[in-house]
Amino acid sequence: MKTRKTTMALAAFSAITAFMLVGCGGGGGGSDTPQNDTPQPEYHPYDAPPISESLKASYLNAVNAARAQGRECHYYDGSIVYMPPAPPLEWSDGLYRAAYEHTQDMDSVDIMQHEGSGTASDWTAQVLSLGRGSTTAERQMNNGAVPEPYYLNENVARMGKTNTLNGVINGWLSSKDGHCVTMMDASLKYYGMAHVGIYWTQEFSVEKK
Repeated sequence: MKTRKTTMALAAFSAITAFMLVGCGGGGGGSDTPQNDTPQPEYHPYDAPPISESLKASYLNAVNAARAQGRECHYYDGSIVYMPPAPPLEWSDGLYRAAYEHTQDMDSVDIMQHEGSGTASDWTAQVLSLGRGSTTAERQMNNGAVPEPYYLNENVARMGKTNTLNGVINGWLSSKDGHCVTMMDASLKYYGMAHVGIYWTQEFSVEKK
């Protein structure tokens, strides 16, 4: 039996127009209909369990309470930057599905990472036949969260004794690896969060289907 580590670990990811699944070409032969050079992938959202309105509100209130207060955050390069108060985020069911999918994948393989495991528990990798672990952008798109990964962020955590909502939020805020910067990013608009076992995932985006 694999023994789970009980120390807190955190990881942050962000992408800006860094990944496109499909490319489009112009129409030809006198047709007004654009033709796709690459077939459109057929998306299959993850069947995440229904989330109660009270839990959804708890997740959203926690992140928005943090964003309501300006604070100093450690940036990715180790420098400290002041992040002013940011507008509240709106809940996205698509981002919740992406968050839950990835959290249950991390829990299944007991590894904290942004890349999907590529195993049977990596839903997006399986249904899109990727032949590798899924990316944050692919999971968000497959779950109907964003039309394309124009700008997105993800925080993940593996918690120990402070395996609570307040514990993980405070852990991200005090992290020295950019998690606080991600949470305070005023350009982000939509949010989803999930928790399975000792693993947590936050998903952020600026666009929503």
